[in-house]
Amino acid sequence: VFDPDAGLLYIAESGLNRISALSLDGVIDPIIELNALDRGQQPVPAGLAFDPRTGDLLVALFSGQIRDYYGTLIAYMPEHARIVRLNPATGEVRDEITGLTTAVDVAIDEAGNIYVAELATGWPAAVMPREFPLLDPNAPPDSGGYPRFSGRVTMYPVDGGAPLRLAEGLDAPTNLTYHDGALVVSVGQGTPGRPIIGPDGLTRITGSLLRITGFRP
Repeated sequence: VFDPDAGLLYIAESGLNRISALSLDGVIDPIIELNALDRGQQPVPAGLAFDPRTGDLLVALFSGQIRDYYGTLIAYMPEHARIVRLNPATGEVRDEITGLTTAVDVAIDEAGNIYVAELATGWPAAVMPREFPLLDPNAPPDSGGYPRFSGRVTMYPVDGGAPLRLAEGLDAPTNLTYHDGALVVSVGQGTPGRPIIGPDGLTRITGSLLRITGFRP
C-alpha cells in the first residue's frame, strides 16, 4: 500500500514475517519483524491497508501451519489469526481485531470501518501432499488444507458496533479492495480447474471477482 504524504510503499514480506517500506528511490527499509502467534505458528502478513486518518498500517496476520493437539500437521489454528495496527514511524504494534480464523486481507473505508476477508473458517482439512498432481484434471478432489466454500467477508464498524457479516460461503477469498462504497473480493484461490468438493458435490476451482454493495447507508 502507498502513503502519498510520506512517498513510501509499504510491503508485507510474507516469507520473512516482516513489514518494510520502499522509498521512491528504490531503498527498502525494514520496519518490523512480527512476533509468532499464540502457539508459535508463523505470523504471516497476508494483507495490508493504509489508514489515511492516522497514517497507521492495518496488517492481516494469517496463521501459519501448526501441529494440532494430536500431533497432525494442519494449515492453521482456528481463531488465532488477527488484524494488528502498526505505526510505521515507531514500529509500535497493537491488536485491532482478534479471534479470526484465516485473515488473508484487510481494507478500510474513508470513515474508518474495517473490512476483513477470511480464506476459510472452521477446522482445517488435511494438508495437501507435496506430490499432489496439481495440473491433472483427473486427480481426486483435494481441498488443499482449507475447507472450500467457507470463506467470508466481515465489516467491523468504526463506532465499535457488532461486526456485520457481508458475505459467507465464499470459495477461498484472497484479495479485498474497497472503493466508492463497494467491496471487490477475489475468490477461487488455487490451480484453475483443479477438482474440489463444493456445496453440491464435485466441482472445479474457478477464479472470479465478486462485488459487494449495499452495506453503507
